[in-house]
Amino acid sequence: MIRDPGNGYFASRWHSRIDLAVLLWRDVLFLGTLINLVAAFAAMTMLIQNVAAIWAFSVLFAPLPYNVFLLLSVWRSKQCTPLISLIAGIWFLAMLII
Repeated sequence: MIRDPGNGYFASRWHSRIDLAVLLWRDVLFLGTLINLVAAFAAMTMLIQNVAAIWAFSVLFAPLPYNVFLLLSVWRSKQCTPLISLIAGIWFLAMLII
């Protein structure tokens, strides 16, 4: 069976085939935040264990491409409003700081 590549996780978000509320609340605010917190915890653990800082920072910033993808997916959505754009932008900046 050949699967349509247009219905995958990333394609559905990029092409606005998922409800914006699901994208914002579940994918961005819940899942995205969880991934970033796990990466931050792992990076801090690596620093405590005296692993080279470059590796710890690599782990810390590993979710960055996914964060950019989520932010752009929200902004590209046909349902996006200025308030939702602001929420997604603030989330992205907060994840850069964490």
